[in-house]
Amino acid sequence: MRRALKIVLGTVGSVIGIVGVLFGSLYFSELPQEVVKLVVEREMTKIFKKEVRIGSITGNLLSSASLNNIRIAEKNTLKNGEMIHIHKLIAFYDLKKGFEVRWDMSAASRKVHIEGMDIYLMRDLKEKWNLLHIFPPPEPGVTPNP
Repeated sequence: MRRALKIVLGTVGSVIGIVGVLFGSLYFSELPQEVVKLVVEREMTKIFKKEVRIGSITGNLLSSASLNNIRIAEKNTLKNGEMIHIHKLIAFYDLKKGFEVRWDMSAASRKVHIEGMDIYLMRDLKEKWNLLHIFPPPEPGVTPNP
């Protein structure tokens, strides 16, 4: 009986130790931030239909994240220039709600704070401001989200 108890406690202790090491290595490394950075860049590129790049992401990722040096392209790619440069964006969100709404971060967001933003306004040859083209027009037949 004692031997079985030692085996069970040893196994449980080993599993807890392995989980602790994995959690610690993820929590204190930059791997989660890099993965989140790639996902956020991809999702923002879909929204704006233009190239979006983020310099770095910092924070604990459980309740908030700081996105540093966000660059949104003027045309399709950043090699044509940038329209918007956000120096720092701090997002506060409810991670539990994020899981409940399948990562609809607009529903999970609590507060967004922007520190420093440059918008490069220009007129094209047809006298239209580029600011009118930040968001692409809605696709025909698709109702926009509220």
